[in-house]
Amino acid sequence: MMYSPFRHINAVFSKKNPIHLTFFITRRCNAACPFCFYLKAADSRQDMKNELSLEEIRKISLSFGDLLWLAFSGGEIYLREDLPVISRVFYKNNRPAIMLFPTNGLLPVRIREMTEQISKIAPGAP
Repeated sequence: MMYSPFRHINAVFSKKNPIHLTFFITRRCNAACPFCFYLKAADSRQDMKNELSLEEIRKISLSFGDLLWLAFSGGEIYLREDLPVISRVFYKNNRPAIMLFPTNGLLPVRIREMTEQISKIAPGAP
């Protein structure tokens, strides 16, 4: 089921609740772009330890209402093994009409497999 963006029309004009969230889920990355603000402090093991747990993410998700737009960000978001689960949590709790999954594209097989898993949470979505 795809959630309609028109259900947010009142929130756009009243501006009482956020309808757009960019959520950083990891600092880990498999690229070494010279312009990246994470590069100087890159330590993949430490970055993994500092990532929010699924329960912490669930609590954050529950603190928001319905969202029009949800953008995951990081580092490379597809390095999180639980990206499909995180997506399901936000989809269930916040019903975003748009979910954005940016990637550097360096892991095409993993990206395809995880994207297929994620697409099953919203079977009617384009």
